[in-house]
Amino acid sequence: MKKLLKFFMSIVVIIIILIFAIIDNTAEVPYEAYQDTNYNDQLISQLKNTVDEEIVEFKFNQEMVNSIVYEKALLKINDKYLADNCNTAECENLLVIEQSFGSLKIKGAYLEFVDNLILIKIPAEVDSVFDLNTALTVYIETVVDNGSYSLVLDKVKLGKLPIPKLLIYEFLSSYGVDTTLFNEDTIELNTENLIKVFSKGKNNQSEKNERFAALLRFIKENELFKLGIENEELTLEVNRYKFKSDAKSPEYLTNFDKDIFIENFMVDKILSIIADFQNSPDVSMEVTEEEFNKILFSLATENLNEKLVDSPYGEISGIFVNFLEDSMKVNLAVTILEQPTIIELDTVVSSDGTLTLDFVSGNIGKDLWEEPTDYLNLTREKIISLTEGLGFEIGETGIVVNDNTVNISKKVIESLIGEEFLNNGIAISGLDYQNSKLMINLHLG
Repeated sequence: MKKLLKFFMSIVVIIIILIFAIIDNTAEVPYEAYQDTNYNDQLISQLKNTVDEEIVEFKFNQEMVNSIVYEKALLKINDKYLADNCNTAECENLLVIEQSFGSLKIKGAYLEFVDNLILIKIPAEVDSVFDLNTALTVYIETVVDNGSYSLVLDKVKLGKLPIPKLLIYEFLSSYGVDTTLFNEDTIELNTENLIKVFSKGKNNQSEKNERFAALLRFIKENELFKLGIENEELTLEVNRYKFKSDAKSPEYLTNFDKDIFIENFMVDKILSIIADFQNSPDVSMEVTEEEFNKILFSLATENLNEKLVDSPYGEISGIFVNFLEDSMKVNLAVTILEQPTIIELDTVVSSDGTLTLDFVSGNIGKDLWEEPTDYLNLTREKIISLTEGLGFEIGETGIVVNDNTVNISKKVIESLIGEEFLNNGIAISGLDYQNSKLMINLHLG
């Protein structure tokens, strides 16, 4: 009997010790950092201060990182987390997990930078027979070796109680993270490992993840940025030299009234054809390179930016093409990290009433006097990897982006004609492109 009593007392003592070991009242969720969403303004300010420099350095302090963690990660776990005018448990906690012993409330998650350590803290509250606060803390050591940065999973604690690192790996695996990236608890902080992370993810076939991984791979191949940790801040150095270009959109795209152009262009063309009408109801009219570029600029630029608002490819300020023999060169005037540049895409053009532009090569930031090593080259395979899975119509223009091709249908011209002509027997038969000439085929019925 005494042995049994001693055994139970030992169990009680162990439970009490464990409870006190896991209690942690020090971890406080950084609510102010969560709600401070002006980190974009801070990054833009850093960018504008280096607008004339080829190397741009971004610095992310602890508050900025936690603001990004909240917006980009925690809200994806619980989109109601800390929502305004909401006082429910779902809004006040990142997660509420009901168990037989009571409920476990995950209060949030955040990072702390301490010397050469990155601490990931996850405060929690246990509502049970014993109400207590605790926190899971993951200690990650940053190691620098010859300019190369690595993260080392040092230890994991629940309150003051050490727990096996294996549990962290199982947790990461459950969210699709490739834990084989860790070699003896160490992951090198480089672009290639970021590529592997973004190629995986919970949705393993995510086309968006694959495109982002392709972009990171392109950045790595061209040595466009370098990651680092310095003075308890994450740093990102971006080399803008290779995509810098002095090329600009044609002057005529900057000094015309697009509303007047859209209103009058096709009307004037059709009235001219009607005036010269002979016998056949089927006629063709030529659209010059300048006219076609004004159509693209007027209809596509704003709509395309709306489609690519979350993309990493920059803001598009203009689209124009060069007519070549059986091909077109598509040019995108963009601003990437406050650096204006031109993306040139060489295409093969086919037409059967609809123009199909198939991208075969290209470049970013090419100036006429530069060597190939001074700008970014795009092979067909690279273009495919960066555009794979893209599929959308630009507004309601009849211009459809589909992977590495663009289809331009007669709908582009119909949108310019207006109901007055379409309702009076004038129909667009299709578009044709031969010998560097773009023709619109019409039927005057």
